[in-house]
Amino acid sequence: MDTHSHAAVVGAGPVGCLTALSLAARGFTVSIYERRPDPRHHQIGSGSRDNASAPRSINLAISARGLKALSSVNVETDRNMADVVLSHAVPMRARMIHTKDEGQGVKQMSQAYGLNGECINSVSRTLLNDLLLDQASAHPAVSLHFNCKLRSVDLQAREKDPQAEGECHLNFESWEGSGPASRYSALVVGCDGINSIVRSTIARLTPVNFQQEYIDSSYLELRIPPKIEDGAATFALDPNHLHIWPRHSFMLIALANLDKSFTSTLFAPQAIIGRLTSRGAILEFFANEFPDALKLMGDEDVVATLLPRQGKGSPLSSVKCYPYHYKGRAVFLGDAAHAMLPFYGQGLNCGFEDVGFLTNLIDKHGVRGDPGQSVGSGKSVQGEKEENAWDRYSPLLAQAFTEYSKERHPDLIAISYLATQNYHEMSSRVVSPLYLIRKSLDGLLMKTLPKGWWISLYSMVTFSPEIGYAEAKKREARQSVIIERVLVASGLAAMTGLGLAGRWLLKNRRDLW
Repeated sequence: MDTHSHAAVVGAGPVGCLTALSLAARGFTVSIYERRPDPRHHQIGSGSRDNASAPRSINLAISARGLKALSSVNVETDRNMADVVLSHAVPMRARMIHTKDEGQGVKQMSQAYGLNGECINSVSRTLLNDLLLDQASAHPAVSLHFNCKLRSVDLQAREKDPQAEGECHLNFESWEGSGPASRYSALVVGCDGINSIVRSTIARLTPVNFQQEYIDSSYLELRIPPKIEDGAATFALDPNHLHIWPRHSFMLIALANLDKSFTSTLFAPQAIIGRLTSRGAILEFFANEFPDALKLMGDEDVVATLLPRQGKGSPLSSVKCYPYHYKGRAVFLGDAAHAMLPFYGQGLNCGFEDVGFLTNLIDKHGVRGDPGQSVGSGKSVQGEKEENAWDRYSPLLAQAFTEYSKERHPDLIAISYLATQNYHEMSSRVVSPLYLIRKSLDGLLMKTLPKGWWISLYSMVTFSPEIGYAEAKKREARQSVIIERVLVASGLAAMTGLGLAGRWLLKNRRDLW
């Protein structure tokens, strides 16, 4: 295999597949290496594209940032990946808050996401991954290799051996189900998740700041099946809402699937989940906290799902690190760079945005995978040997990667912070009077002020990909200060008015009384 224009993508998840398709569109030949079997042929449980609601993963909420990145990859003359994904997604235009009211049962309150019908889109992670794998499989410049467990990556192969077949040498503990193997590549992109081997390899060659933080809460997966009416399946809840049962220190959520079911997830501290170890404890907990959801799920299904877990939820953690690259040879994206808590629905959207951010910089520096293309200076390399062409490209790629680390880092730190904060909003603040007042004020100001002068934080993060996460966080801080000053001024004005009224009443009390 010619390695001078070859890119190795480690990880066949959604971010890895989009990375491969984006690099292939820029003339690279790309190999995707995945340690697990092909998920299209080895689905876990019932999580296939025919039943995308299997309770094995938190559903994804695709929004503007992710769709923008997907739309850059064309799959047909008149369709791109964003069109394909949206055709398999359920739009959600609002939150539906399910609150307990003592003596009155459960109340529901709808909270729109945007002023103009903007929506986020619920899609099964399994189904989304399948769709991207299908497109990667169909691309002539992309090859997929499953059951390839990566053991190590040597990013200095050419420095150690000038006769090496590529800049980077990947060593596999197992290769497509057989024994050890190795492959060479000019470029390695790590899309290999929170325990990234590519990231740890880079950290051995250059200083990488790294922090992984777990929160006390973990999660358990559940399912609300379709409701059968007159022999036909229908949704048991409004499908165009993201349903939330906020209970302050814990919550339940549910997102719709195309098969009329809902993927539901319980987020709670281990002190609560740890008690769900018997049939009685499980049913008592759900009957007390989520009686309407329990009725829709069914006692037996809830017990059958949770009892085998014996009070053990899946952990939740976030990753922060810097930088994200090594020279012009390796870079890591997605969860490998910024695994975050799922409470803003931005983990995958951010990962997809990583791909677009990086490939825009690659384009800026004129790097192409195929020989004979113009380089950053605009000069032609027609007729130049491939290895010489790549020698010219590699420094340009190093510049692109350096810019990526420097420019992307503030946004990744900002969204990690916002995702953590949004857990408190979803589990508690969505029903607080102050939150509802602020939400109403944001809506009023967005309607009355000129367009773009005032945008709510949620709209900036979810529906405004032109605004970086870091800028959204800064703008929200400024807007909060303005709101606080207005409220303080209003309060002072009210107090002053009351004081003057009191003085006037005291002065004129004899006339009045």
